[in-house]
Amino acid sequence: VAVSSNANLVVGQTVTGAGVPAGTTVTSIAGNNITLSNSVTAGSVALTFSTVQSNTYTGPTVVNQGTLTLAGQAGSIVIPGDLTLNNAVVTMTLNAGQIAAGSNITINSGSTLTYLGNNTLSGLLAFNNPGGPTAPILAAGFGVLTLGNDITASNDSFTLPAVISATAAAGTTAAPTTGVVNLGGAARSITTSGLALVSLDITAALQGTGASGITKAGNGGLRLTSAGNSYAGATTLSGGTIFLGASNVLPDFSTFSMLAGSTLDLNGFSDVISQLSGAGSITNNSGTAGTLTAGLNNADTTFSGQFLGYTAATLATLNVAKVGTGNLTLTGSGSTATGTLTINGGTVTLSGSGQTAFGTYAVNTGGLLVLDNSTTAGNNRLGGPNATSASNSRNVTLAGGEFKIIGAATGTTYESLGIFTNSNGANKLTVDASGGASTIVNFASVAAIGGATGSHTVVRGTNLGAAPGAGVANVFTSAIAQQGGANVSGLANVSVRADMLADTSLTGNGVSFATYFPGTGFRVLTANETLATTTGMNTSTANLKVAGGSQTFTTNTMNTITLDSGGGLTGFNVGSVMTVGGVAILALPGNTGLSGGQISGGASNTWIHAVGDLVISS
Repeated sequence: VAVSSNANLVVGQTVTGAGVPAGTTVTSIAGNNITLSNSVTAGSVALTFSTVQSNTYTGPTVVNQGTLTLAGQAGSIVIPGDLTLNNAVVTMTLNAGQIAAGSNITINSGSTLTYLGNNTLSGLLAFNNPGGPTAPILAAGFGVLTLGNDITASNDSFTLPAVISATAAAGTTAAPTTGVVNLGGAARSITTSGLALVSLDITAALQGTGASGITKAGNGGLRLTSAGNSYAGATTLSGGTIFLGASNVLPDFSTFSMLAGSTLDLNGFSDVISQLSGAGSITNNSGTAGTLTAGLNNADTTFSGQFLGYTAATLATLNVAKVGTGNLTLTGSGSTATGTLTINGGTVTLSGSGQTAFGTYAVNTGGLLVLDNSTTAGNNRLGGPNATSASNSRNVTLAGGEFKIIGAATGTTYESLGIFTNSNGANKLTVDASGGASTIVNFASVAAIGGATGSHTVVRGTNLGAAPGAGVANVFTSAIAQQGGANVSGLANVSVRADMLADTSLTGNGVSFATYFPGTGFRVLTANETLATTTGMNTSTANLKVAGGSQTFTTNTMNTITLDSGGGLTGFNVGSVMTVGGVAILALPGNTGLSGGQISGGASNTWIHAVGDLVISS
């Protein structure tokens, strides 16, 4: 029988296969011709060689086409040196460990290597597909394949990346059971190259303790598909692209970092990572929305890259969510993703050249969004006017979080935004002009009061609502609904916003209801814009402020009631009724509360803002 190589053959080996009689052995070897103890069926025969003891030759084993089955006994090494597969199939049966741990393995196009059981590969693993019709495959099969070295993959086939599979390849004799690849306690470099978009597809689960991790190098693509990836070390993207082949394939607590020029492509899936740091690009080249959630390890990190949402023909939706208590600082410009940035915990700070273009910024309880211009001035960091948006700019929604803008030292710092929504919870909008510059925030509109949500926002800032100029914070809008009498400065019936308080302190929780005037924006009420007594007053458009003593009411109606330090309201008798004409009550620290009579909210929702403790016994 003629074979392609006699490198791993010895006289006495048992030979099996289709058309081979039972008990057949090798009786002699002459070059690439072997003599068997029994005649075999004529034609192409797939032979299986078994060995009782290990082969000891030192040269490489090259399998050119056909099938080689490794059927060595337990403890025997059939392939002692390097192994190269050229359009061939090599399958391990019966026992693990038949390929020496130190072997360098090269799997070329059209080839499949299938392991069995628990094996160690401390040599280099290389895949090469110059454009062949069949992808090179390594199948972990049943058990654990532990790596002790790095992986390279070159692929010029545009549709057939190399594969590291969790199961035995189709047509092999190994059972189709799931295996894993263990990274062996160290970071393994995976270098991909070639013309193809994806050079290597790892469908097996990558596991490992300690420093087990991956470093993606080279300009090619690596696709991760297993949600069972659980290695404990770092994921470093130093070149090319990592594609998500499914959701949740990056280990949650693997630190994730990127270098300039690299790309993480969500590919229409979503994932959670412990942190985001470095440079490069986050993108989603798919018509299906994808979300990247970062911050599980609560670390402070900086990302100088971009969030990109466009493909050649599709406007893809890329969403980013921040969790944990850490601060994610964004310093990169050029972002185009127009999805949603959601802050569920910790801080997202834009500083330096930091700029994003998300369509919505949602800051929830425990979250803080900061635009920091104190060192490097930057206008419209959140994207500014956007011709494709219905509101012509970016929207901000607060649901228990804070949005803070820090102005520059000189000149004017401004941020143009879309709709401001006071969604739910206790929110804060802070404009810090203490650096010296005029600091202006302009919203296209402020959403209507949502009484059912119980939310409120404190608008606070340096010299809030003074005439625009150095050291002044101004918050403007083109459309806002207020309640009260007239929008005339200096009158006690000035209109206010029921769900918004104002404060000139950067840390305060509100000292008055917020009123709005086009020339100066939101500001606190002045002394002339409140009444100091209930006597003779009974107008649903007036604002009452009680301080330094208790006022008695009989039958009165007011737009708003503010109880300042020492101030309170007491009903003259059981039938006394104080009606808040559809707006709100503000209780500041030191107030003496509401007692006696009745407090009525009129026909609509009544807001009660307890900045200080409030006792109601009416």
